[in-house]
Order: sequence, then structure tokens, then C-alpha cells
Amino acid sequence: MSTDQTKPKMAAMPTNKKHEVGKEHSVPLDDVLKQIVDSIQSLGDRLENKIKQLQTDTDCFRHEIKENLDGLKVTISGIERSLEQVWEHINDHTAELRALKDVKDSQQRKIDELKSELQKTMLLLNVEKENNISLDNYFTRVAKT
Repeated sequence: MSTDQTKPKMAAMPTNKKHEVGKEHSVPLDDVLKQIVDSIQSLGDRLENKIKQLQTDTDCFRHEIKENLDGLKVTISGIERSLEQVWEHINDHTAELRALKDVKDSQQRKIDELKSELQKTMLLLNVEKENNISLDNYFTRVAKT
């Protein structure tokens, strides 16, 4: 109950009536009602204080949760940036690997062409060697004659 709200007032009770509590005691009804009202008032005050304390604790808890969430948001943002950088590096390295593969493939084609040319040259060399041997044999025979 907030402090700006008024508390309900009790209706006036008849006075000077006595209530018998056992045979040996006689307590005026007003005193008993006053004790009950005071007890209820005391309970109401304590309840209001507890509610105020709960509201304060709840506000503190909300503030702590907000701070923790803000911290988590910052951490998540940092992780996202880090992941973006990692992906950028992966993409860069992938592009470099493709470029290197293209260079390797180009060099392999050049090597294959050179091997093919070397084989042709070796065949021509063997043919020329045989021609030289034949020519040498011819000159050796002609010189002997």
C-alpha cells in the first residue's frame, strides 16, 4: 500500500462494554478491540516495510541483470567481430590458395609442354646419331676403298 493512499478507518465501537475472559478476569471490549486493531496495524506496517524492501531488492536485481545483459551484449559483439575477421582471413587464404593453384597448374602445363618438346628433341637426336653413325660408317668404308 503506498503512503499517499489512506488506510481504511475502523467504524467506532461501542464503549464501556465488558467482555468476560474466564471467570476471574473481566476485560473491557474496547481494550480487546484496540489490541486487535493495533496488532493488525503493526502487521500492516511490517507488511508494507517488507513490500518496500522487496521492491528495492527487485530494483537492484533488475539493475544487476541489466548490467549483466549489457556485458553479454558487448561480449557477443566482440565474438561476432572476431568471427568476421576469421572468415575474412579464411576467404583471403582461400583466394591465395586458388591463385597458387592456378600458378601451379600453369607451370605444370609448361613443364608438360617442355617434356613433350624434349621427347621430340630426343627422337630427333637419336635419328641424327644414327645418321652420324651411318655417315661415319660410310666414310670409313669409302676411306678404306
